[in-house]
Amino acid sequence: MTKLLSYAEAHDLIIAALKKPNQNPAENPEYDLYLPAVLARANPESGPHGYSYEHPFVRENVPICAEAAWLLCSRAILRPEPKTFHNQDAGYSFGYSLTSLGRAWLDEIDGTEYIPTEPVEIARLLATYQNRFGSAFQERAQEAIRCWTAHAYLACCVMCGAGAESILLTVACSKRIETEVHKLYRVSNGRQKVEGIALADAPEHVKRVVLPGLGLLKYWRDDAAHGHIEGIAESEAHTSIVLLLRLASAANNHWTELVRKQNG
Repeated sequence: MTKLLSYAEAHDLIIAALKKPNQNPAENPEYDLYLPAVLARANPESGPHGYSYEHPFVRENVPICAEAAWLLCSRAILRPEPKTFHNQDAGYSFGYSLTSLGRAWLDEIDGTEYIPTEPVEIARLLATYQNRFGSAFQERAQEAIRCWTAHAYLACCVMCGAGAESILLTVACSKRIETEVHKLYRVSNGRQKVEGIALADAPEHVKRVVLPGLGLLKYWRDDAAHGHIEGIAESEAHTSIVLLLRLASAANNHWTELVRKQNG
């Protein structure tokens, strides 16, 4: 039975191919990325004497790889054209070339192996917490994803901080009157006071999984939004999104323990 790649595997395969181009003499030199050749090279059933573009592994995995490549096109990292104008009649499909932005992006990736997180999947996972944390969380979390895919990394980090803020307020408002919480939040040291309400009586093991997300994302929400941060790269934006997802998951999984009313 032919192995079908997951989206993550297809994305990893593409990044690895872009980092180490033209390893296969049969690859089409008109492109920086030629999917049939990449898949033929990755085919676990390839023999020692060559590669087959007609193998079922190649034919059946081209669609998922094309989808992963198209997402990179939507982020202006790839474009579905040959590298130069005189090759316009190359006549091949499933070939892509790096944009100038894409070359710079590829240079930013640390190491030779990059494990991506697919934005559409992240957006879907974050959306599952809308019922728990409300429309304000949903709006900010989805905006963070849109900023990430548009390479607006500082804006992404700020929106992740805003999403974490929505979670904090939702937890606190479940334990106190909403208007009181919002009024308290706006006073001096209001964030710290609201955090005290949100985490009051929570077991230590819950605090341990919730506080990291609140701590780092508050940093982005406060300092980044007020011009104290510079040089934000994809790694910081990606980390912020992952932390927001972990915070949402932790707060949701430990909801009963978090919203337990204070004694007395």
